[in-house]
Amino acid sequence: MKELLILLASVAIAVGQPLSGLSGTVVNAVDGLPLPGVKVSPYSGNQSATTDPSGRFQLSGLKPGNVHLNTEKPGFVRSHLSPGPAIRLAPGESASGLLIQLAPEATISGRVVNAKGEPGGASLFLMAAGTDVAVAGKNMSGEFRLEGLYAGEYYLAAQALGTERY
Repeated sequence: MKELLILLASVAIAVGQPLSGLSGTVVNAVDGLPLPGVKVSPYSGNQSATTDPSGRFQLSGLKPGNVHLNTEKPGFVRSHLSPGPAIRLAPGESASGLLIQLAPEATISGRVVNAKGEPGGASLFLMAAGTDVAVAGKNMSGEFRLEGLYAGEYYLAAQALGTERY
């Protein structure tokens, strides 16, 4: 019976911990302008907030501890934000002034054809800084489209099916 009372006491302490909050602003990484309509949510949990016309958001009712954020807005690269290892929130603490910069997404599209100008069977490899970023399929006409990319320099290679990779 003594063990049961101790267990109940520890549950009451955990449940009674004050919740935490987080607020900040989301801006366009290119021009610094505020971004309205961005969904901001903790990586774990079901809370979310949408930025107002000034790009501001506020999350409340967060569990204390390390918080990582996701941000989503059509036309911008989805981010999984963790400044440093994490945003650390103590019980009842509200952190403010977080600045999140979202990069507009880039798209690469085109058509792969063989030497006769006909669509051929090929795999596409997109690389940045020597590392594969994506492998793309294409449709029967040889067209492909890679979306949600960060702006930057990429190398795109096509490999005919049944051949060794470049």
